[in-house]
Amino acid sequence: MDAYAKLDDEEKSRVVEAARNVTTKSEMRQIVEGLEQHFC
Repeated sequence: MDAYAKLDDEEKSRVVEAARNVTTKSEMRQIVEGLEQHFC
């Protein structure tokens, strides 16, 4: 969640929208890993 806290409002909105469209656990894992790689 540290990575999410570092995002600006627009980026947070995109992450939330992507998370809403997730249908599998692996898709959610990919979102979280992407955040960690780019923002931590």
